[in-house]
Amino acid sequence: MSQQSAFDRRNIEESAVVPPPGLLEQLNLPPALITFLRKNQRTIWIVTGCIAFAVISGALYGQYRSHLEEKAANALVVAMQAEGAAKKEQLVRVVDEFGSTSSGVWARIELAHLAVADGDLAQAIREFNDIKNEVSAKNPVTPLLLNALGALYEKNNELDKAVAAFSELSAYPGFEAGSYEAMGRLYEQQGRKAEAVEMYRKSLAAGPGDDPLQSANPNRETIQARINSLQD
Repeated sequence: MSQQSAFDRRNIEESAVVPPPGLLEQLNLPPALITFLRKNQRTIWIVTGCIAFAVISGALYGQYRSHLEEKAANALVVAMQAEGAAKKEQLVRVVDEFGSTSSGVWARIELAHLAVADGDLAQAIREFNDIKNEVSAKNPVTPLLLNALGALYEKNNELDKAVAAFSELSAYPGFEAGSYEAMGRLYEQQGRKAEAVEMYRKSLAAGPGDDPLQSANPNRETIQARINSLQD
C-alpha cells in the first residue's frame, strides 16, 4: 500500500478539521482570559484595525502637513522678496493656497501692514482682528497682533479700543511695561489723570524683574516726568 502524500487533498481536509495547538494556551494565559479573547475576537480585531488605521492616518497627515508647511514657507519667502503690486498679489496667493499654515497667517499680517502703508487703517484693523479671532490666545503671534491693534486704534483715535487692546496685551509676560505705559498715555489724552498716573506707575514697577534678559524700561525718566506733571 502506497504511503499517502502529505499534500493529498483528503489528508489536508482531515488535518484542517483538527485545530493546531492554541497559541493562547502556549502563552500560558488564564483560561478565563483565553475564553474571553476567543469569544470577542471579532470585536478585538475591529478595534485593533481602527487603532492601526488611526495611527497610519495620523502619520500620513503629519507628513502631508510637513510638506504643506514647507511649500507655504517657500512661497512666503518669494512673496516677501517681491515689490510693489507683485508683492501684494503673491501674498494674496499664499493666503489663498496656504491659509491654514503659519506662513498663511504671516502673509495676512504682511497684507495688513501694506494696508497701513497705504493709509487704509480700517482694513488693517479688520485684518488684524480677524487673525486674532482665529488663532489661539497662546499662539506667539497673539501679543504682536494686540500690540498692532492698540497702536492702530490709537492712530485712528479710537482710544477706548486702544486701551482695551493694551490691557489685554499686559497679561503677556514681557509686554507688561510697554502696555501700561501705552495705557497711561491714552488715559492722559482722555484727561483721566488719576488713571494715567496709575498706569505709569505700574509701567515703572514692571521693570526687568529677575529676568536678566529683560532690559530696564528706557523711558523711566520720561514716565516719571509725566507722573510729576500730572500730579502738579
